[in-house]
Amino acid sequence: MRQDDGEIQLNRAADALQDAARSLDGFGGIWIDRAAAPVVHVAVAGTWPDEVVNRLRSLVPAGQEVVLTEVTMSLAELEALQERLLDVVRSDPSLREHFVELGLEPQNNTVQLTMLTGTPQELLDRLVEQFGGPGLVLDSASAKYSFE
Repeated sequence: MRQDDGEIQLNRAADALQDAARSLDGFGGIWIDRAAAPVVHVAVAGTWPDEVVNRLRSLVPAGQEVVLTEVTMSLAELEALQERLLDVVRSDPSLREHFVELGLEPQNNTVQLTMLTGTPQELLDRLVEQFGGPGLVLDSASAKYSFE
């Protein structure tokens, strides 16, 4: 099997896993770690019964490693956090002026909010006070890009 075929098969298996797991309580996301032999990670906030785990494992080709990774927040919780952050940034001109990007990172179980370097500390403090805790990563960037 060509490497391209193997990659396609791995991506299809990951898509099937995501489709099957998305509706499960505590699903935290899925990603492929390609550092060595590819490993499919399925993030779980909480636990799933063995029969659910076995059903999910049956969706990937024999020999493909699937690892359940325990996380703090479900994907639904991360998406809700991302949406709340986006609403606040959009509605507040002082935040919008310093906003760079907002991204969901299931492999880190976080939502990353990137603000311009030099954003006033009181704005950052307000964000941390309102949204701080598990799931939020504040980052900075020295440039703002616009594709408008």
